[in-house]
Amino acid sequence: MSLRMTKALHAALSALTLIWSTACTSAGVAPQATGPAPTYVRTVAQKMRVPWGVGFLPNGAALVTERTTGRIYRVKDSSPRRYVGTIRQTAPRGEGGLLGLAISPTYDVDRLIYVYVSTTRDNRVLAMTYRAGRLGPRRVVISGIPGAPTHDGGRIAFGPDGFLYVTTGDARQDPNPSQNLNSLGGKILRITKTGQPAPGNPFDNSPIWSFGHRNVQGLAWDDNGQLWASEFGNDEMDEVNRIEPGGNYGWPICEGTKVFGTTTDCASEHPDFVAPTLTFPCDDASPSGLAYLDGALWMGTLKGRAVVKMTVSPDSTSATTAGEYFAGRWGRLRTVAVTPEGQLWVTTSNRDGRGEPVRTDDRVLLVRP
Repeated sequence: MSLRMTKALHAALSALTLIWSTACTSAGVAPQATGPAPTYVRTVAQKMRVPWGVGFLPNGAALVTERTTGRIYRVKDSSPRRYVGTIRQTAPRGEGGLLGLAISPTYDVDRLIYVYVSTTRDNRVLAMTYRAGRLGPRRVVISGIPGAPTHDGGRIAFGPDGFLYVTTGDARQDPNPSQNLNSLGGKILRITKTGQPAPGNPFDNSPIWSFGHRNVQGLAWDDNGQLWASEFGNDEMDEVNRIEPGGNYGWPICEGTKVFGTTTDCASEHPDFVAPTLTFPCDDASPSGLAYLDGALWMGTLKGRAVVKMTVSPDSTSATTAGEYFAGRWGRLRTVAVTPEGQLWVTTSNRDGRGEPVRTDDRVLLVRP
């Protein structure tokens, strides 16, 4: 097939995807974009190996993890990336490896950074100093998170309250751990910088903030301090959730708005579960990274190969899909992060074993919202 025919076919498929999404408006997919479209500015870094976690330092540079190599790089716009170090405990397999990265909110004082890593035993969060371009000794913050070739969660971020939030997957364990409050799998955790349950958590002496999750890979807070999360569904519905402390988000009993494997409405059968704010057909999304900027959530999608914009209501009680951008332009899109200048970095994930990488993949892209 010629390149011209391939492009034409891809455009047709993208159009069909949009039509299918339009049919799911009640589930949260808007029929067309509203407001100005974001624009691509330039490529910040290229030829990386599945860039996953992004954390911006006070000086405007970022630290970026590579999932498959366990390496961390210092990346700064308009400058060559610089190797910082390798997390030797990394045991990449499937979706696991060196995943999320977060910068301490008091970095100017403690010089601490945090990473989420898959090891041969489990998934865990490590802390270390980053000073003068070098990584210090690693310290385990929390361990015992279920790990597997799939459903490893892995996003970490400090909230406006100063505590560290950690997303975990169900690791496809049997029995499924998501409803089990004695397991760290299928949860969003909220911990102190030393790994203790944060004060005010909904369950006594527990790091669990919310449960009933399948595989959350995106976290973002809006202007009101409300936490939002993006989550992979099984076969039918991916989700964007408004996170409530102690909330049960239903997995594996429910997927999206339905009882799992049925057409039965989840809310009528399980009114105690927190219903998703938005859902997307799995084949059109597979959401990973999530960011908040200028009144909207911005989400990277792997199967959807697009950046999705969702407008958040002023009172943070709802969100509506406002547009899908760059569909098919760069392939699988993993992480979306807000820069100190109020723009977006978007990372590709074409070397994760499920994409079709080009010579310059994987890339970190600068986008003006």
